Amino acid sequence: MADEQPVEKVEMGIMDPLEVAELPSPPPFNFKTMMAIIGPGAILLSMSIGSGEWIFGPAVAVQISPYVMWVVTLGVLFQVCLNREFIRYTLYTGEPIWGGYMRTGPSKMMWLYIYVLMAIVQFGWPGWAGSAGAILYAAYKGRLATEAERVGPIAFSFALYGLCVVILAFAQRKIERGLEIISFFIAAWIIVYLIIVGIAFIPGGVWKTMLYGSVSIWELPHVAKSEPNFSWLLVANLAAYAATGGVANCIASNWVRDKGYGMGGAVGYISSLTDAQAVQLSPVGKVFRITSENLNKWRGWWRYVNIDQWILYGLGCWLGMFLCVLLALGVIPHGTQISGLAVGAYQAEYLGKIHRVWFYLTLFNGFWIMFGTQLAIVDMFTRFATDAIWMGSEGARRWAKQDPRKIYYVILLIFVIWGCLGLSVIPAPFKLLQIGATAASFWFTIVAVHVLVVNHRFVPKELKAGKWQLAGVWGCAIFYLVWGIMVVLSQLGWT
Repeated sequence: MADEQPVEKVEMGIMDPLEVAELPSPPPFNFKTMMAIIGPGAILLSMSIGSGEWIFGPAVAVQISPYVMWVVTLGVLFQVCLNREFIRYTLYTGEPIWGGYMRTGPSKMMWLYIYVLMAIVQFGWPGWAGSAGAILYAAYKGRLATEAERVGPIAFSFALYGLCVVILAFAQRKIERGLEIISFFIAAWIIVYLIIVGIAFIPGGVWKTMLYGSVSIWELPHVAKSEPNFSWLLVANLAAYAATGGVANCIASNWVRDKGYGMGGAVGYISSLTDAQAVQLSPVGKVFRITSENLNKWRGWWRYVNIDQWILYGLGCWLGMFLCVLLALGVIPHGTQISGLAVGAYQAEYLGKIHRVWFYLTLFNGFWIMFGTQLAIVDMFTRFATDAIWMGSEGARRWAKQDPRKIYYVILLIFVIWGCLGLSVIPAPFKLLQIGATAASFWFTIVAVHVLVVNHRFVPKELKAGKWQLAGVWGCAIFYLVWGIMVVLSQLGWT
């Protein structure tokens, strides 16, 4: 018997070397194939059209001014650039960006602990479930919840956590695919409904105001001085959740891996409980040789990535924010304080004055916005922790008997229990959401600089980003660092 040829491997940082394998070919590019291949951007979009669009955007426009909505335009542009850089690493290695982070040293477990802590600080607060529960309670009672009514909205929120578990356990053979289908539906419903309402009820002058506010960066000094309700904290929260937000953007690489983009198609994915046996998921990625044929495949995969990120995700995030704020600006009186348990239902209250049916339709729309975000966040945190532990801990893989689902569902249950406890102790969704948004401003800078280091060290020069892409990622790091600093200074009373 002939000796087996040794497997070629590439050393990459402090973790195990990556096997060299063949880069899977992208499907032929046409409309039908494109609609089948894009999808990670839809999950990100469903997660993104949430607290920023339905809560922080309306709060800023109504309480302060629509002339600061340009932070959304810049925030979306920068976040798309950031996502593309995460995906670059995954297309080449088949690993989520967490693998790259842990490979940079000095210790893989150090980065695992740091990013888990960052994710808990940002997303360990169940504000989205709290808001969705308050919306369902408002639909049940036919009015908004009062501050004294705590048990009802929280009970609905508990039920929604249970629904998240059921969906992530049984919706589809591949968890990512199940999320994708639900997310396409949620995003389509939200945007179509808001377009109909905007055309039917919002005056043309409000549309013009919103368009102007989306680019009027020069108005910031005037707004900061003239608006008595101006808040650096609130505007910074809007910027952070203009699209996805902080650590959450990194998860684009996990969903791209599970979708099978690039070398992600060579390493496996996390399957659901509908599979009798787990799909094999390699704890170490794979890379490909730099050849003319593989470079052509690389460019083919990027055609799908660019449509998924720039059009489906980027344009969808901007349009979702624009339409949500347009609705709020058109129906809610200027100066209204948007906070408390009923934070997700103000639009429905005011639109319901036109006709009662719009109260319930708008509540339904707000529910999809907040529940879609909560569902994606539950998977996001669980998936991130699972992938990081799966790649970083041989002991965890032995305990799970090479089945990543055991780690995934244990973390899922812990996260859900933690969320229910959080709702019981701190039931005000708006405050919970502000904690996460404030943390996201600083987390953006950390993840952006770190991914630049990872791709500079590990991605071959033929696959590296161009100057405009790099400028976008650096712009993201600086943009959010400035907003984070302004929040700190304002809270200290120095602005």
